[in-house]
Amino acid sequence: MQPTNLKHLFHVLMDSIEQVRSGQMTVAKGQAISDLAARANTTVKVNHDRERLVMEIENHKMRFASSKAELRNIEGKNFD
Repeated sequence: MQPTNLKHLFHVLMDSIEQVRSGQMTVAKGQAISDLAARANTTVKVNHDRERLVMEIENHKMRFASSKAELRNIEGKNFD
């Protein structure tokens, strides 16, 4: 898998639109690419929100030294 950012996703979408317009790609395939890009964008947004929350928790801990607030890391745990 190659590294991807929002700029790359945007380019993939624009290229797909051009290919659909020129007839090189079917509308159904273009729609599938669009749906996958939307899912990837949602994942990026969720990750961004999580990182923002981690920063807010760290700020809270610095202001209130006795705070035990923490974000549980459920992604790193193994499945049973």
